[in-house]
Amino acid sequence: MFGLFSKKQPAYIIRDIIWKSNAKKIQALTTELSAHATKTIIITYFPDTQRDVEQALQMSGIAYSHEINSPENVVVASAAVLSRSSRNPVGYRILFAEHHPSFKKEEALLQRITDGGTNIPVTFYVAMDEPLMQLFGSDRIMSVMEKMGFQEDESIEHTMISTSIQRAQQKIDEQQAFPLEANSAASWLQLNNIRF
Repeated sequence: MFGLFSKKQPAYIIRDIIWKSNAKKIQALTTELSAHATKTIIITYFPDTQRDVEQALQMSGIAYSHEINSPENVVVASAAVLSRSSRNPVGYRILFAEHHPSFKKEEALLQRITDGGTNIPVTFYVAMDEPLMQLFGSDRIMSVMEKMGFQEDESIEHTMISTSIQRAQQKIDEQQAFPLEANSAASWLQLNNIRF
C-alpha cells in the first residue's frame, strides 16, 4: 500500500569466499582477475595486505593502478584512501582482499562506496589463517573442511560463516572505543588489546 510496508532494498550484498590459507586466497584473487577482464577494484585495509596483493599482481603480469577511472581494468585501493576520495567505484566489481576486524569501520566504508546503489555485490576474499578467523575458531572450520575432503585450492561459501564473521567483528567493536591503526590485522588486534 503506497510502499509503506515494502522492504527496503540493501545497498550491498556480501559474499565471503573462504580459503584455507592466505597464499591460496591471493592466488585465487589473481586467477579471478586473469579470467575476467572487467573493471575491478580490490580494497585492502592494511598496508601489509596491499603489498601482498600488489606483489601477486606483478608476478601474474596483471597491470593495475591506484586511481579510479584509470585505463587499467584493475584498481588496488586502500580503504583509508578510498574513504577520503570524492570518487565512488561506480561500474567496478568490488572485491575486498580482507575483512577489517571492526564491523563499524567496514560498514562505514561499505556505505560510502555503495552510496545510492541497491543490491551491489561485494565479495570478500578470506583465509582461515587470517588473525580475525583464528580469533574465532577457524581451526574447527578447517577440521570440518578437511573431513569433507576439501583440497588446498578449494574454497567454501556459506551465509552462516558470513554471519559469524559479522558477529565476531561486532564483538571486537564492543571491546574498543578508540582503535589504534596498524600495518596488519594481527598488529591491529594486538595494539587494541583484543582478547577472547
